[in-house]
Amino acid sequence: MITIGHGDGLEVIVYLSVCNLHGTPMVLDPDALPIEIFTGLTAMFGTSSFRCEVTDIQTTNPPPPGFLGFTVELESVGELGRLATLGVAALGLVVDTGTDRGQAVIVSAGAATPQTWWSEQRQPEIRR
Repeated sequence: MITIGHGDGLEVIVYLSVCNLHGTPMVLDPDALPIEIFTGLTAMFGTSSFRCEVTDIQTTNPPPPGFLGFTVELESVGELGRLATLGVAALGLVVDTGTDRGQAVIVSAGAATPQTWWSEQRQPEIRR
């Protein structure tokens, strides 16, 4: 989900459920998250994959064991800009604890908005 953010503009928030083979919730250590996350589908770059990093973890009102809420951003913002401006439609996620590994595709709860590479570029006008 893309939210209004906390001061630096729009943010991408991810909500994750993790359990072991038998369904028991896994509690992930926030200081050593075994998570790899990357763009899977964006309106701006299609299926290009760009690595992301966890920038914040929900700790004020934490969800129950086995669930985790966190904020992600592009690992290297540079020319790409911020993750929320790419029109994120899907993220890829891998959780690897060393003994167990899981992977998922996280899809957006809202519709992606088509983006342009140059912010000054305008959409063509429709003449009637």
